[in-house]
Amino acid sequence: MKIKEKHIQIILVIAVIVMTILRFLLNEKGRVSPDSIRFIRFAHVFPVIDNTITPTGYPLAIKLITFFGSDEFWSSKILGILCLSGIIVFAKWKNFFLREVLMTCCLFSFVSVFAATLSEALMLLFIFILLFICRNITEKKYGFKTSVIYLSLILIVLYNIRYTALFFMIGTGFFRYNELEKIIWKSHDCIVAYFRSFCDSISDFLYQLF
Repeated sequence: MKIKEKHIQIILVIAVIVMTILRFLLNEKGRVSPDSIRFIRFAHVFPVIDNTITPTGYPLAIKLITFFGSDEFWSSKILGILCLSGIIVFAKWKNFFLREVLMTCCLFSFVSVFAATLSEALMLLFIFILLFICRNITEKKYGFKTSVIYLSLILIVLYNIRYTALFFMIGTGFFRYNELEKIIWKSHDCIVAYFRSFCDSISDFLYQLF
């Protein structure tokens, strides 16, 4: 009897989540780095801002989970698992590269990222959503105003998680500028064609008149 693809996907999801949990449980430091300590400290003293180096998005997410009773360390681990699960659920919900997502999340490097107390886990979740939005924009599924609103919101969220999202903003800006330039040149060509047609009409009229 052949194993259905759906069953394989379920097995992969369970295996990835279990490996993520074991990755920090079996690590002597719990997958915590000096940056992780900064995030945990920031989340612990929030809403007091004790440094201006770290964006507030990731520590704030940790702080929100602490309201359910866990401390900052375990909240960061829960957040990593939620981000991993969120990517898979979103891919399944929107039918957006589900197979590729499952295979990618099985990689050891991805498991290590979601097991660690680092902002990359939350960043990857919203980058995946950004890719989905960009795909829909390029396929003309959103109007201009809707595209601007969605892109603005997701880029603001990304920037508040990691400052490297500035590169996404620059890239998106160049893309929109390129699209705007195409529109301008199309308008320019239409104006030139209309002007030529108008001049030809005037020439024909003057030729017939004289």
